[in-house]
Amino acid sequence: MRKVKVAGGEQDSSIFRFRDIIHTRVYDIVQPDLYYNGGIARAYRVAQLATKAGMGIAPHSPKADPLEAPFLHLAAVLPNLEGFQEYSARPGKQPSWYTPHMLVKDGILAVPAGSGLGIAYDEILWKKATKL
Repeated sequence: MRKVKVAGGEQDSSIFRFRDIIHTRVYDIVQPDLYYNGGIARAYRVAQLATKAGMGIAPHSPKADPLEAPFLHLAAVLPNLEGFQEYSARPGKQPSWYTPHMLVKDGILAVPAGSGLGIAYDEILWKKATKL
C-alpha cells in the first residue's frame, strides 16, 4: 500500500494553531503561507516546530512577480523543505518594472541575489506613483 503525504495549513495564521497541527499530526507536511502567516520569520518558526517533530514543510505562496522572492529566500534555507513546490511559471514576455525575473531553467529556480530580497524596481515606477 502506498502512502500519499498530505500537506496543509496554508489558510492558518496562528503559531498556536500550527503547534496544534504539528503536535496532533493533522498533516504529514505543514504548509504555512508566507503572507497569511506573517512573513518569512513566522513561517521559519513553523518550520522549526516541524523540524523538531520530524515533519517536512512546503511553504505556500501563490504570489507572482517580485512577491515570489520571500518564498524563494525561505525555501533556500529550510533544512526540512519537502516535496514539490508551488510555482506560477509563466514563460513569455516579462514585465519591465522590476528585475531580476524569476525563471525556471533546467528545473532550477535561482534565489534573487543582492541587497534586501534581491529585487530592484524601475525608478520610473516610483516617480509615477501618487504620494498618499
